[in-house]
Amino acid sequence: MPTLHAAAEQLARDIIANDLMALMQAFTPQGMVKALAVQAQTGGAQDATSYVVEEQGKNVVRITFHTPDGDGTIVTHWVQQGKSWKVDDMRTADPSADAS
Repeated sequence: MPTLHAAAEQLARDIIANDLMALMQAFTPQGMVKALAVQAQTGGAQDATSYVVEEQGKNVVRITFHTPDGDGTIVTHWVQQGKSWKVDDMRTADPSADAS
């Protein structure tokens, strides 16, 4: 089974590549609904040139995407299903929380 960090890095690569087949497998049904809402809110990360994955503990991972127009961060909550990690919740990070 891949580590949580490896699964989060794969998710970031799949988001940048807009690999829908891989993304469909990365989420629980609830997570997919949340991801679609985040995508509608942010417009996606296809312009990203790089990313940073930061584990926050308790299966929470922040992924920051770097684009020519600035950075965007999502916060993901992961669950284990069988031998894989899946995103069960996703939201955009509160920019004011990063200002401290």
